[in-house]
Amino acid sequence: MAFGNRSNLRRIARAAGAACIILSVSPGNAQDSYGVPPGDIKARLDRLVNAYPDWISRHDSEFLFLKDGTKYAISDKRTNKTFEELLETPDIDDMFFVPYPAGTKPQQPVRAALCRHVRRLHEE
Repeated sequence: MAFGNRSNLRRIARAAGAACIILSVSPGNAQDSYGVPPGDIKARLDRLVNAYPDWISRHDSEFLFLKDGTKYAISDKRTNKTFEELLETPDIDDMFFVPYPAGTKPQQPVRAALCRHVRRLHEE
């Protein structure tokens, strides 16, 4: 066994499990901020309108207009959001923070894969 005896393996698994828990609840660094619209926001909004022609009628530089007359501000003008705020109170341009390239398979976050691996080690 590469890690020595079974008690050493369990000690390593416990430490990795603790690290996994800490990483999964960590709020991020204080300097992390989000909310700046991408440089190609107009092109992305054009694609969004084209992707949902039955729902979205158009956009201008400030609003996204739905077919039912509802309009949404594209930006809340906040560029200093925390990651949690980005998830909890997004505006339209925040949707474009993470690219979703067409034809690619979603990838599993490394953190989630590590947590599952550590759980399997604990079960042995």
